[in-house]
Amino acid sequence: QVQIQSLIEELGKQENPVGSNAQKVGDLYKMGIDSVKLNADGAEPIRAQLEEIATVSDKKDIIRLTAKVSRYASNPFFGFYVGPDDMNSSMNIAHLYQSGIGMGDRDYYLLQDEHTRMIRGEYEKLIKTQFRNAGYDEADAEKAAVNVLNIETKLAGAHFTKEMRRQPELNYHKLAVADLNRAVAPFEWAYYLEEMSAAGIDSLNVAQIEPVKTAIAIIDKEPVEVLRDYLGWKVINSAAGYLSDDFVNANFKFYGKALSGSK
Repeated sequence: QVQIQSLIEELGKQENPVGSNAQKVGDLYKMGIDSVKLNADGAEPIRAQLEEIATVSDKKDIIRLTAKVSRYASNPFFGFYVGPDDMNSSMNIAHLYQSGIGMGDRDYYLLQDEHTRMIRGEYEKLIKTQFRNAGYDEADAEKAAVNVLNIETKLAGAHFTKEMRRQPELNYHKLAVADLNRAVAPFEWAYYLEEMSAAGIDSLNVAQIEPVKTAIAIIDKEPVEVLRDYLGWKVINSAAGYLSDDFVNANFKFYGKALSGSK
């Protein structure tokens, strides 16, 4: 670690060619340790993303931003990646899978014991706090927290359990793209795949069909303003550990202390 630190610090002191790996590493390190600038910037580094989400007016734009946000933040609604075909490891294919929740496992949303209810309450407080840190007023932050928790709870309700995810045969459904409307749910599949830079693929694996189907139903049925709050949360929560102390401390209070038990 000391050797890596000294290498990175040396890169940060040098004049490196613009666009080179050395310049990127050096700049990233300097940005990460410049707490004065991070605190002065506040939510500014994610302002453009949040403003773009705020302008969304229809469901097609929601699909476009679902694809866009998933490239730099945690996956909204469901996940997409490219990896080996489970039934033919000599080739890579696209995979869709259950995703879109912020607490990691469905049980945090669904169990009704006292501890889990406490965790949910703390998560809702976190969402409200981070929306306030991002510049939302009190009422809008409170409404956003309710909307986000509502969507994530619906997603979690359809998610496979941990035990089901450990059974490979339950998590493999290779389908032709042309059959997705019938086999999964009617959706703008061609548009979504185009926005994911995957236009033209002929098949993919839908690892968990029911959760993806539920996610599409949420996109179809929920009002655009609710979906905007959810997409905004994906951006805010993914960026929180890299922003000002307000964001970092709120993030640690929930994910470090409440959820993981760190002191």
